[in-house]
Amino acid sequence: MDILQNYSLKAHNTFGINAKAEYYVAVNTHEELMVVYTSDTYRNIKKRVLGGGSNVLLTSDIEGMVIHPSFTSIKVEKEEKEEIFISSGAGENWDNFVEYCVSRNYGGIENLSLIPGDVGSSPIQNIGAYGAEVKDTIAWVEYFDLGSRSLMRRDNAACRFGYRNSIFKNELKDTFVITRVCFRLQKDPAIDVSYGNIRDELKGTENINIQDVRKVVINIRSAKLPDPELTGNAGSFFKNPVVPLVHYQDLKTRYPQIPGYPLAEDYVKIPAAWMIQECNWKGYTEGNVGVHKNQPLVLINLGKATGHEVLYLANRIVNSVQAKFDVLLEKEVNIW
Repeated sequence: MDILQNYSLKAHNTFGINAKAEYYVAVNTHEELMVVYTSDTYRNIKKRVLGGGSNVLLTSDIEGMVIHPSFTSIKVEKEEKEEIFISSGAGENWDNFVEYCVSRNYGGIENLSLIPGDVGSSPIQNIGAYGAEVKDTIAWVEYFDLGSRSLMRRDNAACRFGYRNSIFKNELKDTFVITRVCFRLQKDPAIDVSYGNIRDELKGTENINIQDVRKVVINIRSAKLPDPELTGNAGSFFKNPVVPLVHYQDLKTRYPQIPGYPLAEDYVKIPAAWMIQECNWKGYTEGNVGVHKNQPLVLINLGKATGHEVLYLANRIVNSVQAKFDVLLEKEVNIW
């Protein structure tokens, strides 16, 4: 276990921001994690956990220690007639894990293909795309509790999943390190092609399987979203806002083309991308930052952007959407 000093995090965040950590360590075992949190040398140093860096914006150098969980083993926990329970170490690349499951015809996460980041981050954000959310497949989450210095496990219900939300983003924030996640997958998968783009792409295809769905999702994402290896970004920067039905109806009278998706209890979800585009941000560039030309939810690093430049643009977008639609956009990306 090498603890590095004054370490650049540029390769550890998909925005490609060149911030530095005072200390950085990749931990591969529970024992190493325990050493980092209990040794006399590092016990009192402020610590933060960084997974794949796909949902974070670094706005300054990081004081203290950045810990990267590198647990990567995949194993079958339990197998039943119709279901299989597969767990993965937190440091496993998310899309590699999806590919592993789909190639064995274990269904449930194929619609979440090509989402950047590590497995350990997936329950924190309750990642979702194309009509699916990871909460629908998670059986349990194992994590190192910083208070008791012990391994804990929460089942699905105890994770309190919500839209891009979980207990790990709220009550447990900064008190844990996720080490392993277990997924409950289907051995005879039900195919979900209800999302419009997937349905259109597979129109006319017979005997659709989860391999077909994964391939289509990858094609759609690749066409619409920039590759962070080429253009720094963190995927969707904003959440889709949920507003009361009466507010949506008022907006509909003023903007007849505004899309909306009814939710329970008289609420409507509005695509943030539509509102951002209506405010003329799509394809906008300024200095080192910009808004992606194909997907207005994605803010991009055009080369040498700082986190402050990205955040300044994000706040301008938030203010313009609020001024026009009286809707406050919430940032999906974590600001460090």
